[in-house]
Amino acid sequence: MHRVQNGGQVPLEPGDVVAFSGINAPIEDGGLPVILVSEITSENSTAIAGVVYGRFDIKAVSESADQVNSLADLDFIQEGPVLPGEYLLIVVQGLAQVKVSALAGSIQTGDLLSSTSQVGYAGRAPEMMFGDVLAPMPGTVLGKALEPLDKGESLIFAFITIQ
Repeated sequence: MHRVQNGGQVPLEPGDVVAFSGINAPIEDGGLPVILVSEITSENSTAIAGVVYGRFDIKAVSESADQVNSLADLDFIQEGPVLPGEYLLIVVQGLAQVKVSALAGSIQTGDLLSSTSQVGYAGRAPEMMFGDVLAPMPGTVLGKALEPLDKGESLIFAFITIQ
């Protein structure tokens, strides 16, 4: 997971597919810039950053850092939506729950996922012919579905492997 900041205009929720939207000043002197993300708004986007895990309480980490032995001792995930300007954690590799839509076609276990035209959602990645090979458009794959979805929208488990 990575700590990022909601750089969009709308709140983000766990399972939302997000896109890179820029960088912000470092939190600490000499630190790295903070990555900004927002809800993904285009189909098969190459700007996929990851999937929202939850709101990140940066104050709990910075105020408690000297008093704990490991991050497992911290309660740094907060309930509720991530408002614009707030910090969050995104899953960039590994197991995550993802908002998916089967409006453009059912999703089967093992299907590759990419962003859809539905804001914040993933769907089955469309395939294109590259010479004699049928494959998804390079740079648009979010991960693989671990559960099927025949119709509608749902939150399903997926293995995130941004490509």
